[in-house]
Amino acid sequence: MDVSLRAEIRGASSALRDDLRAEIRGESSALRDDLSALRDDLRAEIRGESSALRDDLLAEIRGESSPVRAELHVESTSVRAELRAEFREGFAESRRHTEVLFESLRDDIRMLADGFATVSTKLDSLQP
Repeated sequence: MDVSLRAEIRGASSALRDDLRAEIRGESSALRDDLSALRDDLRAEIRGESSALRDDLLAEIRGESSPVRAELHVESTSVRAELRAEFREGFAESRRHTEVLFESLRDDIRMLADGFATVSTKLDSLQP
């Protein structure tokens, strides 16, 4: 009797174990399918939200960059005008300096011409 009871317990235990394994496999497969579907749903949701977020950020950046661009344009125009004025002042100063140098050169040429004329006159008076 002990032997038949043990065999019966072993058989029932084995059948129960096989049933549990089959149920675990079935639930595991269903769980994998559920997780895969959840993953796909989450990916789609994240893609949709990231796309919307990207579009919102781009719109915000464009909105913020317009005043900055306008300000940079105003600044560059101002700097350009200042540089032009500085160049004009520099050119005018260079022109005045050049005129002084030319005047000095003309004076030197006059002195040489006067000296040459004086020497020529003295040489002409020495010749018989």
